Amino acid sequence: MTDRNQGPFYTRPLTYVLGIGGLLGVITLANCFTIVDGGHVGVIRRLGAIQDTSLAEGFHTKLPFVESVISE
Repeated sequence: MTDRNQGPFYTRPLTYVLGIGGLLGVITLANCFTIVDGGHVGVIRRLGAIQDTSLAEGFHTKLPFVESVISE
């Protein structure tokens, strides 16, 4: 009987699952933050609709893949 954990790491399916999951996690985490430049105001768009709130200059969090910030 052979053990599934024998052999090089790149032949194990779990390696690819963890790699893809980690990459998706990093992309999602990076998409949670936005920066509004000095002298500008950030306008929030949620699923294409402009929201009533605005962002002052600086570092802010946002919903990943749902909100986008336009710096005006």
